[in-house]
This record gives sequence, structure tokens and C-alpha cells, in this order.
Amino acid sequence: MRDGNEMFTGSKIIFEVSNTRKPIISLLEGEQKYDILTMPIAARLYLMQKERITTAEINYSYVLARENNLILGSKLQLENGFKCILNDSLRRVDEHVLQINRELRIISIGDVIGLRILTEFKTLLDTSSFHNFWYLAPPAFYKYNDLDHDGVPDWLGVKNFMIAEDKLTWRSILAYHNNSGICLSFIRADKPKYDSIPSGSRTTQHFICETDIGSLGWWENYENGSSRMSFLASYPYYEGEKSFSLSKSGEDWAAYVPINENKLISIMYYIRIKRLGDFYKGVIDLFHYLFKTLNPTVAELPFSLSDSIKYRTELLRKYYREWREGFRKKPAGFIIYFKPKDGKILANIIEFGFTGRNVLNAWCLMKEGYRRKNYDFVKKAEKIVDFFVKYCQSFKGLFYNLYNVDKRSPGFWWVGLYMPLNWIKEDEVEKYMGPVFKDPYLGLVISTLSKIKGCYLRSMCEDAYALLLCYETMRSHGKHKKNWIKAAIRFGDFLVSAQNKDGSWNRAYSLDGTEITEPKIWAGTDHERKGDTATAISFLIKLYKITGEKKYLDSAIRAGEFVLNNYVEPCEFCSGHPDSPYTKGTLITNEIVAHTLEAMLTLYEITKDRRYLEGAIKTGAIYATWIYLWDVPFPHGTTLHKYGFKSAGWGACDNCGAGYIHPFAIYNVRELLKLAELAKDNYFFKLAKLITYNQQEMLASPFNMYEYACVGIQEEGRFTGWLLYDDPIWQDRIMGGGKKGEGNDTCLGWHTAVVLAGLHKVLDEYGTLDFDAIYEDHIKTKNSN
Repeated sequence: MRDGNEMFTGSKIIFEVSNTRKPIISLLEGEQKYDILTMPIAARLYLMQKERITTAEINYSYVLARENNLILGSKLQLENGFKCILNDSLRRVDEHVLQINRELRIISIGDVIGLRILTEFKTLLDTSSFHNFWYLAPPAFYKYNDLDHDGVPDWLGVKNFMIAEDKLTWRSILAYHNNSGICLSFIRADKPKYDSIPSGSRTTQHFICETDIGSLGWWENYENGSSRMSFLASYPYYEGEKSFSLSKSGEDWAAYVPINENKLISIMYYIRIKRLGDFYKGVIDLFHYLFKTLNPTVAELPFSLSDSIKYRTELLRKYYREWREGFRKKPAGFIIYFKPKDGKILANIIEFGFTGRNVLNAWCLMKEGYRRKNYDFVKKAEKIVDFFVKYCQSFKGLFYNLYNVDKRSPGFWWVGLYMPLNWIKEDEVEKYMGPVFKDPYLGLVISTLSKIKGCYLRSMCEDAYALLLCYETMRSHGKHKKNWIKAAIRFGDFLVSAQNKDGSWNRAYSLDGTEITEPKIWAGTDHERKGDTATAISFLIKLYKITGEKKYLDSAIRAGEFVLNNYVEPCEFCSGHPDSPYTKGTLITNEIVAHTLEAMLTLYEITKDRRYLEGAIKTGAIYATWIYLWDVPFPHGTTLHKYGFKSAGWGACDNCGAGYIHPFAIYNVRELLKLAELAKDNYFFKLAKLITYNQQEMLASPFNMYEYACVGIQEEGRFTGWLLYDDPIWQDRIMGGGKKGEGNDTCLGWHTAVVLAGLHKVLDEYGTLDFDAIYEDHIKTKNSN
């Protein structure tokens, strides 16, 4: 997929100033000029005084024309003694990019103690109401964020959107105008250099803060009965009309820089305009541009990728448990459920699927056992899978999510906040759960689901796919585990029988195979409840390859058509997230994009239908938006600042939780490398390498333990921005966080599984973890960009 459309290659961005001293930004195509944006005012200042916040508008009072750039400026003097000078320099960087250097110098402060600057770019396109654009603010906003199709963005319920730059993986936003095919990108061009913890009470919504972090977003304005979109930049950050920075209720959130006389505030933005005729082309084009511009650095590790496998495998060995004496079922598994600094197991629970991924971890231990000829590893892995297929599958073929060893019975993983109820005592509920049960949404979800015996489609498919990996590995070493493939076939037959007429499956099923639809706010609409369909496709194709039964391939293709038409093409990737603490159970997540990427590529590889390759390229473009391409500054004194943690290469979790990162993205590095080959796009290779190396950061190793309990521990996630900072679900609980610059104080089995499996998948495909060799042998000869 190449940049843009040939008919638009001659276009270029131009700028001028109207007779009212308002800059106008246009697109020139041949002799035709299209006005795109204007600045209705130079700036709006929000001034914090001791007891109130006031606003003041600045209009340009003078213009200086110079070669290829304009200097515009103005002075502002208020009755309270505040005085400042604004100078903006507009310069064209290339055919498509306008650079704006903004400088505000404080002359005198009067009674003002802090300020915030708002910059507005108002659209001049013929039609520019909210739904005339598709939006991208990665990873927080995709298209309309409207998965229930009620015309209003989900979660916060407002169209107007502003988000802090440290929560933006690409430090930019994009808007694709449907009628004209024009892509508008707004980029914070100078890298934010510092940040600090907000002063005062945590419940203070507007506060003084020494920070270089701003915000980007959009706003719908109504004039003379019609709407007109504006794109905004705030310095420092402002999140409104609503924000998840404080709590699920959505208070706004704003920082103000402290000021003094002669203080100089300097910010730089890029406005990028290209007519590309397609939203996905705009995303890919921006991905290429930002990778070159932001130039993320691949981490230099004190250990090799092979060492990373060794360290993580040792963690699995350390936390392997089996129970024999007095146990008829003889459970076996990895009990990775602890706080990373003490390493003490919180409960004897063997988790399958999300969040323990015991079967996938067993495959990783098995692979390493055969590689090292350590057959004790293989034996331990075999025991885990034997236990899983014998005691954790229902008569209908569905898989249980977990097994509670102390209770000697299977259990059900519904929401992460419900997990402690599997093991804590009645008098410990407040200690571990706090006021969660009092939350009107979470209380309803937990009380309803705690009465239901059933499983997530996604979790079952993840287990089932890992089961086939284990079966293939054992078979390749001469051991045919018939009971394993029989269990996989039972689940495959359930999928075939349960598949809806449109090719989809439902989000969750009770053990008798019926769909779970309650509570409705958690289950979602019909469109949302089918969003996890992609998670079954790769399993079915692998099952077809092993058994030769065409019904599994036919089922996968029907599902692929459904996913391609209902989620990929309209860019409405959605997932019934198993761990949503928000006011809605269905989210846009990096996991569903990852599963969809794997599904589209697997379908292409077996059918050679180029529609699936195009679907994979589009999904890969969205996948890239979840990865940080820059290093966020962390407040002094925080853990991530102390250890010099770099955010580039790390993946965001879900769009409500923008500002929280984890290592799931490494699981699909093999898919990114294949996409680089098939799409002839080197940037997917560069992204794959960035992810693989950088997501090893702060892995406990002999070189640095990071205060963790043992080698191989890597905290589940970290906060690059403020998230639910005052929400009761995070405050002073056993597991959790919410503070920028800290981890979430959690260690679970899934993040060991996905990193190990991601590396083993690359080894299986290419025979090496040497990315330079992979590039030379498989990608360079095929690609030119």
C-alpha cells in the first residue's frame, strides 16, 4: 500500500493572512485553491487567580511577511496588571506541513498565578459537523468511539474531546473529512521535556503544575444554526468536556503553568494536510511520517533476546505448582498472581485464558524444554495441559477460565475486579475491594456475573489455540496426545454449531452453550456482543490444518467475511473487554486489533484472497496506532523517572485507559514482520523491532532487579498519564495504581505468556531473533520504501 492517491500528488499546503489578520491555511491543487482552516483568534488565555479563573482573547495586531514564513503577534494588557506579548511564526516545512512556533512572553503578572493557552484551528470545509469526519486520537479515540451506534461517543458521552499528549501514543491527532477525502493531522512537534505531580488536593480539577505536557483535540461549535468543527491545542494540558483523568464520572481536568515576569513559554505544532481519499491511507501515511519525524530509538539492552526467554522461563519454573497427595484430579499449573516486589502468591488459582494464560505458558515452557533438552520442562508443561483437557472442559466443549485448587473446583473469570472474590475471606472484602461494590455500575456487573457459570469466547479461543500449539509441538517430537486433539475438536465443533448465520459468535456463553446477554450495559448491543468474533478464526484454521476437516475452514472464512465487513472496513474494532472498570463493558482494545490482524493474515495465507491481505494492512495500520512512538517525560521522584524508563515501543491497553501501557503487542511481532514482507512496507518491520526490544525494559535480570522479587518478573503495566487518579477502584487497594510514573503493582501470567510466545513465534517463522538478519534475508529484497 503506497502513500496516497496518484491524482492528488500535486497538491500542497499554502497559507496567507486575511484582511482581518486571521491566518488561512489552504490546499492548492493545480490552479484550484481549497480553504481548509483558519485561526479565528490568535489565542485564548485562561488565567488562574487566587480565587477564580478568567479568560482573555488575543487577536493579532501585526503581521511581518518573510521568505516562506509569516511572523504574527500581539500585545495584551489587562486591568489587573497582567501583560504579555505573543509571537507566532508560520513556516511551511514541506508540501504538506505547516509549522507554527508559538512564543508567549510574560511582561508583568498582576494578580495572575498561572495560565493556560488555547490555540484553535477552525475548519472552512463546506461541511464540517462532527459526523463529517472520521477521527483518530491514538489510542483514545477511533472514528466516533460509538460502538452502540446511538450517534454519541461512548464512555464519556460527549463529542467535544481533548486529551493530554502523554496519553497519545503518536503525540498527534488525525481527522479524515469524508466529503473531500482530506486528512488533517495536528502534531505537537517539539517533544515535551518535563512533568510533575499536580499540586494541591488530588480532587482539585484545575491546578498549578510545572509541566511541558499539552493537549490536542476537537470541538464542535454552533454558529447561525449550523455546526463547524475546530481542532484545538492546549498548553499545558486540558481534558474536557469530560475526562477519565479523575474518575469514571468524567470531571474535566486542567493544568496551569506557574508564571513570573519575563517567563517565556514556547511550543511548536505541525499542521499536516493531504488529500488521500481514504481514512486508512491517511493513517498509514501519518504512521510513516511520524516514525521518521519522531524517530523512536530501539533500546540497547544489557541482555539478549535469548536471555529474556531464559529469564522469563525461569519465572515459570519457579511458580510451577502441582498437587498430588490428597488430590484425585492432581492439578498442575503456574500460579502467577502476586505483587512484583514481594513475589508472594495471593491465591492457589490456576488461570486459563485471561489473565493467567496457563496453556500458552505451558507451550512456552515446552518449547524451551525441547530447545534446551530440558525434559523436566516438557514434563511439567505436559502435566498442565493434561489437567486442562481432562478437568477444565464442559460436556458442550467449552473451557473453564480457572481452577481453584483450595476449593477443588473450576471457576469463572468474569471481571478483574471480581477475581479476589474467588479466594478472599468475607472479612477481607473491604481490604481488597474497597467501595467497588457500592459503585452502581460495577456493583451490578459483579453481582450479576457472580451467579453465572460461563466463559468468554476470547478466553476459550486463546486457550484452544494454545492447546493446538502444544499438540503440534509434542507431535513433532514423536508424542501423539490424542486426548488433546480430541478436546480441541470438541471445542471446534461447539464453535461450528454455535456460529450465527451472519458468521459471527457471541461475546460470552453459559456452560450449556447459550449466549449471555446480562447485564445489558456490560454485554452491549448486538454489534458489540459480536466484536470478539476474530478471536476464533486462527484456532479454526489451525484445527483445519491438523484434521483436514473442511467445516472448520468454512467456518473461519464465514467469520472472516463478517469481521472484514463489520469491523475492519468501517474501523469499528471492538471487544467485550474482560477487565473493564469503566461504565461500559465493551471497549476498543489493542487485544482485539491484535486478534484481528492475526486472523486476517491467517486467512490470507491459506486462501490467498487479497481482500484479507488488504484487511490485514488496514488492521496493521490501526495496530501501529497503539504503540508509543515517543518517550513520555515522567515526574521527578516517580519509579519510572528513577529508572529512566522509555515509553517508545510500548503498547496502550484500551481506549478509555489511555495513559496505561502493557506488553501485549509483542505477541504479534511475527505478524508485523510478515506484514512488512507482504505489504512491502519497511515501517512494519521497524515497528516490530522497536516493540520487541523496548518491551524488555524493566524486566528483572541479573543486571538490574528493579526492586522486584526475582529474575524474570516484569510488572503487568505502567502509567504514562493520569488515569482515574481519584477513582475508588485505584485508591489504596492491594492491586492497582493510577499514578503517572508508577506501575500497577501487579504480576499475572498473561504478560509472561505473550512475551515468550511472541518471541517463540518469531523463532518458529524465521529461525532467529536477529532482526537485522531477518531484514536482510526476508524483507529488504522485497521492499523499496
